[in-house]
Amino acid sequence: MKSNKQPDMDLTSDYPSSSPSKSRSFCRSRAPLSNNKLSSKQLISAAKVYSFLPEYSASNGCLRNVGVGLQNLGNTCFMNSALQCLMHTPPLCVYLAKGIHGRICTANKGEEQFCALCSLEGLLRKTRLNSNEENEVAVVPMEIFENIKSIGTEFRMYKQEDSHEFIRCFVDAMQQSSIGFDTGMSRTLQDTSVISHIFRGVLKSKITCADCRKESSITESFMDLSLEVNRNSSMTELFEEFFKVDHLNNKNKYFCEACETFNDATKQFFIDSPPLVLTCQLKRFNRHMQKVNRVVHFTETLDLTQFLAQSKQKQQAVCKYKLFAAIVHSGSKLSSGHYYAYVRGVDGNWYEANDKCVSSVTLDQVLNDHPYVLFYQCLNLPIGKPEKKPAQKGISELLSLLTQEKALIKKRKNPERAVKLGSELKKLKTEPDAAQPIKSKTVKSGKRNVRKQKK
Repeated sequence: MKSNKQPDMDLTSDYPSSSPSKSRSFCRSRAPLSNNKLSSKQLISAAKVYSFLPEYSASNGCLRNVGVGLQNLGNTCFMNSALQCLMHTPPLCVYLAKGIHGRICTANKGEEQFCALCSLEGLLRKTRLNSNEENEVAVVPMEIFENIKSIGTEFRMYKQEDSHEFIRCFVDAMQQSSIGFDTGMSRTLQDTSVISHIFRGVLKSKITCADCRKESSITESFMDLSLEVNRNSSMTELFEEFFKVDHLNNKNKYFCEACETFNDATKQFFIDSPPLVLTCQLKRFNRHMQKVNRVVHFTETLDLTQFLAQSKQKQQAVCKYKLFAAIVHSGSKLSSGHYYAYVRGVDGNWYEANDKCVSSVTLDQVLNDHPYVLFYQCLNLPIGKPEKKPAQKGISELLSLLTQEKALIKKRKNPERAVKLGSELKKLKTEPDAAQPIKSKTVKSGKRNVRKQKK
């Protein structure tokens, strides 16, 4: 018999106290919205985020197998389907169920401010925690609905919106919540947030001059990928189209610094750092907002190893994903029709979440539908050789980033913020996990080197 007791949320000790072409687009993070300051407790190492995955599979009865439905408040099927997929995203679900963010959030303390993570955490408690197992009635996502303009200024209440656009805006809103709404935070430090660890990936763009053959490359982060549907009939073809070689010529020539002139060139994208959760939008609407009903064949697993950057391929890295959620749009136009979602439960079985109704389906039903957005979970992160002490490395990186942030704040002549961050650094350095490994020295002894610990 399962216990109705809520899972123990007192887990603070586990964490430190502290330009592509039109056919190949990806979502970038937006600018912060407010001016609250970051607490170092809100930064979580990648190693901790990876540890959420086995916790989701072995949730020990804390999580319902699948959440209950969500009430449609008037053309809100786009929002309901997106929220169901986010609440069934394994690492995000465990993070919210632990209540980590709710204990440290600074929103609504002294000022009225909408916090996307707090709202989703509250909704997840009502829909997926076993303490509410007797309640099978659909939940009303009123707080998120009433603050929809805070999520995206273009959204209107009681108006049908684009489910993918809602996901982009809501993930951005969660990112701002996870960094404490800090407008002055460096991009490097923002990338240490839990939302970045879950959804953020990095693409590398390599440009090769046709004359001198000199190569140049830049990297850019993304939160999701948009894939062209028109000429492709499978997910493999969609990704081949996205990562194909582009030829820069005619009016689109490349300025080569080595040649000091505009030359023909080639440009190609590679995956430099795969995200833990990959969100793919299938571009099913043309510029006139008409639906593209082309059938796209997809499977439960996705292998993107061939698209990894050369540095990762040298490490013999593997990049494989497994499907855990999907959003489907039925109808002929973006401004009309209906959205519903498919989600994979803790037991591995599939369910259809159609507003207030949640019903069991087979994997074949999911794979034979016409998805608009697909959600995949990486099966082999971290990419490359595993670290011997990932948790310790995560904390040392965090200390380094906080030190850099303190130096930047001093340059901005903000002594109060620098002092506050300095005190957070001292607290973080006293954490047991942050202890540095014992230094060792090498002492030569004949033909062998003997390592001794410093006393």
